[in-house]
Amino acid sequence: MIPEALEECIIKCKDEGLHPFFVCATA
Repeated sequence: MIPEALEECIIKCKDEGLHPFFVCATA
């Protein structure tokens, strides 16, 4: 996935409370 798109998804998911999941999935 494009880093910029991934960053947008992380920010959006952070608002939804799913940020930790994405950090673990992309680490």
